[in-house]
Amino acid sequence: MKKKILLVACLCITMMLQAIVSKTVFVTAGGLSAALTPTEKSTVTNLTVKGNINKVDFTTMRDNFNVLSAVDLSEVTIDAYTYILTTYPANCIPDDAFNRIMSTTTNLKSITLPTSITSIGQYAFYGNNLLTTISIPSTVISIGTAAFWNCSGLTSVTTPFGIDGNSNSVFQGCTNLTSITIPDGVTTIVNNAFNGFSQIKSFSIPQSVTSIYFSAFYNCSSLTSISIPSSVTSLKQGVFAGCTGLTSITLPSSLTYIGDYCFNVCSGLTGSLNIPSTVTYIGKYAFGSCSSLNGSLVIPSSVTSIGDHAFSGCTGLKSISLAANITAINVNTFENCSSLTGALTIPSTVTSIGDAAFWGCSGLTSLTIPNSVATIGSGSFYGCTSLTSLSFPKSVTSIGDYAFQTCSGLAGSLVIPSSVATIGNYSFQGCNKLTSLSISSSVNSIGNSAFSGCTALTSIYAYKTTPINLSASTLVFNSVNKTTCTLYVPTGTKSAYQAAVQWKDFTNMAEFVTAIPTVTNESISIYPNPVTDNFRINGLEGINLLRLTDLNGKMLLQKQVSANENVSVNSLTKGVYIINLSNNGIIYEKKLIKK
Repeated sequence: MKKKILLVACLCITMMLQAIVSKTVFVTAGGLSAALTPTEKSTVTNLTVKGNINKVDFTTMRDNFNVLSAVDLSEVTIDAYTYILTTYPANCIPDDAFNRIMSTTTNLKSITLPTSITSIGQYAFYGNNLLTTISIPSTVISIGTAAFWNCSGLTSVTTPFGIDGNSNSVFQGCTNLTSITIPDGVTTIVNNAFNGFSQIKSFSIPQSVTSIYFSAFYNCSSLTSISIPSSVTSLKQGVFAGCTGLTSITLPSSLTYIGDYCFNVCSGLTGSLNIPSTVTYIGKYAFGSCSSLNGSLVIPSSVTSIGDHAFSGCTGLKSISLAANITAINVNTFENCSSLTGALTIPSTVTSIGDAAFWGCSGLTSLTIPNSVATIGSGSFYGCTSLTSLSFPKSVTSIGDYAFQTCSGLAGSLVIPSSVATIGNYSFQGCNKLTSLSISSSVNSIGNSAFSGCTALTSIYAYKTTPINLSASTLVFNSVNKTTCTLYVPTGTKSAYQAAVQWKDFTNMAEFVTAIPTVTNESISIYPNPVTDNFRINGLEGINLLRLTDLNGKMLLQKQVSANENVSVNSLTKGVYIINLSNNGIIYEKKLIKK
């Protein structure tokens, strides 16, 4: 019997605790606590307040109620309140008003805000994880930092927040929000505004918005589409980073600035990427790891700066067209864009190509480097295995470590121009189809294993009269066959090269004239000319060095030839070419027409 009575008592207490107890009070500012009895404070679940209240009354609701879950403040006026040196302004939900870190007794399920408020203080509703919906009046112009942080039960919000641009992380941690309404009039979407909203599938951004700030939509992984209005001029750092569900994006013609990490790891984006002609800046990692972009990338001439890693890991991109006004291609900008195919032309405004800029772009077949480029960074074209030819302009002064390592498709002749002073470590290691190498007299240092693995080399032309000191570099020509590959050195320097570290390893060494005039000679002729497939040279004496270039001076062929030897030009396109022949201390120049 006693057990039954105890059970009934427990059930009654539970029912009392779960019962909805409503109370309406009329108060003056600071008078809420006195208007309620201790019993009411411990049992009231739904509270309606009318009249005037201030910071003291918010503290009462937060700290002195045991089961309060619904609050209606629609008919109150919030007065200013000063405590010591802190003033809580009128018409403002105060800082920490219902912050559950300050008190765990009140956990709101619903709240109705007065339409007279103009601001909501920082951490005002922090951690109220039972709150499911909130309508913020249109009168609000400021929402404090983390005002609704970790209100994980929220599913829908109507908010004008972001108007002043000073709030941060307002709804961060509200992971179940599926509906956000941003009314017209909002000009700024603030830092971390919707950070981590993994359930949101779409947003409508009003035409009044001009700026979207740091990480505003970061990791909104279910977001599949978003329309950025033509009023937006700036997308700040990380705005859409990690939005892996986005499949397409249209950038407005008003846009001038794309911040760092803006679309980083938006791995669902597909198709082509068109940068508006108004954009001047593309930040680092802006489109990094957008691996499903599978069309073309056009960067307009308005762009003057592209950040490090801006398009790294865009493994599906098929082609790129670079802006005519950029001055540098920065570190890892197009790293591992492995589907890029065809020709790459660097704009004539570029002066430097950064480290690993095109690392792993294994589909590129040809490369044009303009006369403006002075430095080629470390690993800049590492692993570009489909490159078949390479010509350096005379502006290049240094070739970085690993710059063309494992470019196994490079074939034929490689000429290091007279402007280059340093060739870095491993710079051409593994370029195993190169057959001829010319190293100009300007080169002062060659790094470790620079030409290691260039196993097809049959001729090396060293133009420096004093052999480059290789004593501090290891394995420069490792795996080059030093018996079958002929080392050509300037006239009168053979003995010096035969005594020099690593150079002396070449058993087949010959001298050649380096400083020689260029003339014409009618006794030397090319036939047939015009040519379709092959030509021969008549009138040569002995072995001659043939160099074939286009009209811009780009080296296309370099080899040793003798009289009437058959020379193939099958790979050349129709046009006019220049042939230089070194014969008996003189260079003879001829024109060749390919038809």
